Amino acid sequence: MIKTILCIFLAVFVVSFGALEAKAFEPNDTVLSYFQALQQGDINTIKNTITGEMYKNNKVILEQNENYPEYLRKAYQGAEFQIIDSTINNNEAEVKAKVNFPDRQNEFVLLLIKDDLGNWKIFKEISDQ
Repeated sequence: MIKTILCIFLAVFVVSFGALEAKAFEPNDTVLSYFQALQQGDINTIKNTITGEMYKNNKVILEQNENYPEYLRKAYQGAEFQIIDSTINNNEAEVKAKVNFPDRQNEFVLLLIKDDLGNWKIFKEISDQ
């Protein structure tokens, strides 16, 4: 009986800790994950890091263009990503980032919101180009 109770307690603890761990990501982590996914052509991660209008605007290319992952890998080959600044205000955040390509540089402002599960998602991207 004690072993059963201990096992139940341990299972609840592990599940609770895992849920807390999932919410521990900061907006910067989401942005870096998004940029790495672009570089790797990882469509699933891209879809998991964006929401709202940004997801709606990219849904068709993400779900129906079989060549998009390869395009992304080529487009972001050799790119380096850098977080310049981030500001968090309750459940909203703004992250300024720079992408250094071998032949050019782009700056982005990414606007994020925290979803109902506590995960940060990018809902808008503003680029200097």
